[in-house]
Amino acid sequence: MPSCHSALRVVDVPDPQDDAVRGLLDLAADSAPNVAAHMRRTGRLATALVRSLTLGEPLARVVVLTARLHDIGKLGIPPWVLEKPGPLSELESRMMREHSVLGQRMLERRTELLAIGPLVRATHERWDGLGYPTGCAERRSRCRPGSSRCATRSTP
Repeated sequence: MPSCHSALRVVDVPDPQDDAVRGLLDLAADSAPNVAAHMRRTGRLATALVRSLTLGEPLARVVVLTARLHDIGKLGIPPWVLEKPGPLSELESRMMREHSVLGQRMLERRTELLAIGPLVRATHERWDGLGYPTGCAERRSRCRPGSSRCATRSTP
């Protein structure tokens, strides 16, 4: 005789966030295979990092998703710039530095990825204020990796 629990089936409910990420990564693989490969490698490195740091699940997930999607905005860069074999001109460099902003805009169109957008935008910023897209030209931060506080000052 079957038990009362035999009628229960575990149903895997798809995670909308995972589906959205998978869709974006598939799009990248189709349109910019080198970018997609780089994003996969960065995602694997982030996964190893969060495991070694034993971060809690929510924070670990955010770190890995941000790493996997950090260059998704490059899909909005013209292929002739993205695939250029030599050095980029000043105009091409400015276009390329906009990919973080493009990535943020792409992610913020999806409710399930809204929170990742600002993080993707910031992935190419630097502690010394020389990164992009913002670059912190007006403010420089004096930070040490691992520090919980950063002192900021205006540059003359």
